[in-house]
Amino acid sequence: MVKKEVFSFDRLLFTLSFHLNELSLHCCKLLLQELEAIMMEEFRNRAILYGSNVQDVRAVVQLPIEGRVSVDIPEALATYDDQRICTYCQHTCFLSAVCCNCRFLLQLCSDTFYLTLT
Repeated sequence: MVKKEVFSFDRLLFTLSFHLNELSLHCCKLLLQELEAIMMEEFRNRAILYGSNVQDVRAVVQLPIEGRVSVDIPEALATYDDQRICTYCQHTCFLSAVCCNCRFLLQLCSDTFYLTLT
């Protein structure tokens, strides 16, 4: 079993994007590279998810305020992230998760779902 993250790395990176004026130019460039990598992986994985008939529920389900990007990471956001953990790899599902209607507790991150297809 993999040790669970203390907090979502993805949330940390998106939160840092609110504080660019506090970062050096070098750090801003590194942050941009990481955010671009996260988004490219997310776009790739979502295309695979939708191509395998996973339903996109963004138009039906409103994301709670705790799931949105914010300027800081208060306890309420960290607690919300703790509820969005991949059942198999323990990764925090910050941007997207695959949930099964048949098993309420089954949540998969997009990487784990991708691995189940290959």
